[in-house]
Amino acid sequence: MSKTVTINVDEEVEARFRKLAHSKYGNRKGSLGKAFTDALNYFISKKGEDPDANLLKLSKMGFKLGGIKVVDRSAWHER
Repeated sequence: MSKTVTINVDEEVEARFRKLAHSKYGNRKGSLGKAFTDALNYFISKKGEDPDANLLKLSKMGFKLGGIKVVDRSAWHER
């Protein structure tokens, strides 16, 4: 499935990227999109971080919430 992305980049960067895309994929329809997808995948792999993995790691670490110890749930809901 494809997604349309609108971005603003410096004209010089756009021209260089377009030139590289055309040299690798040719001057056909979709060549810029393929090059952009490759660039994003490369960036993601170099960054080496998966946002979901980071969230999972945080959840396993736990959080300190002030040290209040509650024996059972009813203590929070006194009526």
